Amino acid sequence: QVASHAGTTEIKLTGVTPGRYAGCVIHDINSNALLDRNFLGIPKEGVAISNGIRREKPTFEKALIEIKAGDTVVLPLKYW
Repeated sequence: QVASHAGTTEIKLTGVTPGRYAGCVIHDINSNALLDRNFLGIPKEGVAISNGIRREKPTFEKALIEIKAGDTVVLPLKYW
């Protein structure tokens, strides 16, 4: 859990072994430890999933990315 602020919030993970990973970031605006959704199931909070998945249901295989030594991974949040 990382506190967010206006603009860009950066999270640095150290000691990550190169390999295949899938990641997800949620901006839990109201700090209830849930991804709040509207009556249609659309997220009411920001979501980012690795490999740029946006509108389809994410699976681990679809979200997989290859991380090499020294890589920087950017996961931009999407707000609907």
